[in-house]
Amino acid sequence: MGLAEDGIPVLDCKLWTEVVLIMLAVSVSASADGISPWTSPQIKGRTVSCWGRAYGFESSVLPSRIVTQRENVLAGPVEVAAVVDGRKVKWGRVVLKPMGSDAESVRYTTGASSDRLSVECRFQTEFDGVTRVDVTVTPKGRVKLDSLDIVFPLRRECASLFHHYPAGPVYQWDWPKKQMNSGAVPSAGMKLPFVFAMWLGNDDRGIQVFSESDESWSPADPESAVTVAPAGRVTTLRLNALAEHNLSASWKWSFGFVATPVKPFWTAHYKTHYCQDGGYGEETSPGDVSPPAWTTSKRRASTTWDATSSGRTNRACRGQSDPRTFDR
Repeated sequence: MGLAEDGIPVLDCKLWTEVVLIMLAVSVSASADGISPWTSPQIKGRTVSCWGRAYGFESSVLPSRIVTQRENVLAGPVEVAAVVDGRKVKWGRVVLKPMGSDAESVRYTTGASSDRLSVECRFQTEFDGVTRVDVTVTPKGRVKLDSLDIVFPLRRECASLFHHYPAGPVYQWDWPKKQMNSGAVPSAGMKLPFVFAMWLGNDDRGIQVFSESDESWSPADPESAVTVAPAGRVTTLRLNALAEHNLSASWKWSFGFVATPVKPFWTAHYKTHYCQDGGYGEETSPGDVSPPAWTTSKRRASTTWDATSSGRTNRACRGQSDPRTFDR
């Protein structure tokens, strides 16, 4: 806090920002149950539901069903897939326990065990469907893991498109050799280093898996830590966490997932596309200097570069064709 020239106390900018954020957080928390179209998430039996989506836990510690807009995107249960001494670990009966709820979230755990390992997953599903998962795999004695992966088997028609982050800037990307971070899933599949977020889906629905860190990972090939493999009617997203690993204590990793869409589509969303434009010189311009000013056509958008912009324009392009009519 400081004093203005007239002697009146003045909050400094940082403190004022913190006060506003706290007030906003309290306001949102108090009214979360009334934010349309979302409602409070619920857990009934082995199903966790929120607006437009349901996550079922019938046969796995991770979802056996991920239903969004009345359609299951999974081809089978999401697995904690462990291999010990050349044999895939077979988990026993899955136990699900509700741990509490409020207007904004539900909390629950799942667990299962085998003769060599046990696994526990602690979940928190928010009102918008975003779900945090804390996975713990504990050995019974010292165990040599051949591999430990998190595997999402998706129906191929529900995983025709992809987006991941991070990706290099467009001007640094090796176009002839590297694929961009969005597009159609190649028939040959994809091999990636660890990425913070990976979305797979189609024009109507999908799922995003994300994590802040791969700190507890030790994959056989760091450049193939994340793979996407289409085969027959299934596209498999595999997170290759561990390979040839001696497990003498609990292994822990936190990640999240969310089925999309998280709220109703705009009625014209199939014909309204988003694009970001840049210009020559953007890659070498300092942060406070832009390439020459340029204004897009008013018929499509009205966007101008100015002296303090990053040299990019964002615009919505209306009246476009419906992407669902294209053959991929």
